[in-house]
Amino acid sequence: MKLRTLFYKFKKYLSFILIYLTVAGAYTFTAFIIEEAEQQVIWGTWPAQDAKNWELVLEGCDILDSLNTTMKWINWSIGYIQPLALISYHCYWQSTSYYIKSLKTKVFAKSPASFDGRYIEFMFTPKQIVQQDGKIFLVNGRIWIEVDERPITRTVEIKGIVKNKDNIITVRRKE
Repeated sequence: MKLRTLFYKFKKYLSFILIYLTVAGAYTFTAFIIEEAEQQVIWGTWPAQDAKNWELVLEGCDILDSLNTTMKWINWSIGYIQPLALISYHCYWQSTSYYIKSLKTKVFAKSPASFDGRYIEFMFTPKQIVQQDGKIFLVNGRIWIEVDERPITRTVEIKGIVKNKDNIITVRRKE
């Protein structure tokens, strides 16, 4: 009878271990597949950049951002079941967020018209300040930023909606 009780206890603990391994495996496998999908998109942005197809690069950023959001959601909802994977995938989505941000910066520098209608945040250094029709504009190349007053610092943080009209890029500031 003692051996039988020991067998049932062992079976019970083995069941818990198998359940844990199943859930942890489902989490890590899903996160791994998402990571692989993100890598495919990152690699896909390279030839698009070589071809100077900035709309396609921006589409890649959007896909990557969506995958990364899914990775964050999965990581913070059930990732605690596997702490080492949680840390690893946390680092991975942080670095992917950095890649997205830097790639969007490159696209904006090369093709600001690609952001027409999109909200964007960036640091802006004007080459000149223009007053026109009672408005103040910070200007650098084709990019015009309307401001309420002259900035105190040389570089200003801009947050707003991009508009492309007659090949002039304006950003309507949003605070």
